[in-house]
Parts: sequence; C-alpha cells; structure tokens
Amino acid sequence: MRSSIPLLLYFLLLVQSFDTVLVSASRLFPIATSLGIRLDNGENDTTTTTTTSGGSSGSDEEVDAQAVNATMRCDDANLRCAYRAGCGRALQHYLTRCASVLQGDVNECPEFCQHALIGLMSTDEGKELMTCQCAKDDALCRRSKQRAEICRASVTSTLNRERVSCRVAQWICNGDVQCSTALQYYNGYCKRMSTAKSAPNSEYIV
Repeated sequence: MRSSIPLLLYFLLLVQSFDTVLVSASRLFPIATSLGIRLDNGENDTTTTTTTSGGSSGSDEEVDAQAVNATMRCDDANLRCAYRAGCGRALQHYLTRCASVLQGDVNECPEFCQHALIGLMSTDEGKELMTCQCAKDDALCRRSKQRAEICRASVTSTLNRERVSCRVAQWICNGDVQCSTALQYYNGYCKRMSTAKSAPNSEYIV
C-alpha cells in the first residue's frame, strides 16, 4: 500500500471498485452477529455489567471492556478497524470475499468468506465489531448483520476447535501485523529449502 494514501482512503477506493457497494465503507460491514451475538430482530443488544468489591481487577476490566464494546456504534467500530493495519487488511478481505453474503445472493456461507471472517474476528478491533450497535435509522447495518448470520455456525465451530487447518491459521496470522511479517520473512527465505538453501532465523521468528 502506498504510504501517501491513508489506509481509510485506500479502503474507500477499493470499495468503489465493486458494483455491489451502495454506501460508504464505514457503514457497510457491521457484522456483530456473525459469531453468535444476539440480534433481537436487529435492535440494539444490551450487556449487563456486574462488579463485586472483592473481585479480581482482571475480571472487572474484562467485563468493563465488554460493556464499552456493547455501546460502541458500528460506524465507529468499522473506522477503528479500518485504521489499524492488521484489522484493516482483514476487513478488506471480508469485503471482497463476503460480498455475495452481504448482498443476500447465497443461502450458505462460502468457505472463502468463512476464512475471511475468521481472520477479521481474530483481531482486537474485529472483536469490537461483534458487539457494536447499529444506529436506529441504519437499516443497512441491521440488514448486513442479519445476512452475515448464515456464517455464524460454521465460523463459531471452527474457532472452537483445539486445532485448525493450516489455511485457517494463515488467515488468522494475516490479521496480525507481527505474525504476517514473520510469515512473509519465513516464506521469502525458505522457498528453496528443498534445494538446501539457507533460511537464516526464519523458522525461529515464526
């Protein structure tokens, strides 16, 4: 990606290259329910936060974080993701590979869309999209959530496994800047391992 073009502008330019997109990217991809989040017919979810005076601070912080995410607007969550390198890249993959799902053209979630969604949900900013709330007047946001619902069961099943396929693991790695950089280094130096070429430190880094 060219350094002279901000990530969000690049993302918006990519969006405009697809005939299926009708509105700006900041409103296109609310996917809060794709991994099992309750929708209540598309209306806002509510998360109850409970704290105890003698409880551990780590547990309280986790609950507080969930409460903050539950009140975050999907517009804001999408922008936060788009501005982060790892999540922004995962969001672009979700755009290109899940367009048929978001348009309602398919009744089952394609495998390539599942992989893109898994990669997105493996990032911290992508997780915020799980509990974001649509604006009351944003019908597109609610509709996108409902359409992404067909991916919920398969994606949740994959994420709950103790082991995942190498392909899924690579999608998860691509959502993390450090992991994807290390993987590129490994691939770049170890392509010719079969010919006894050296791969300095690559295996250790990965």
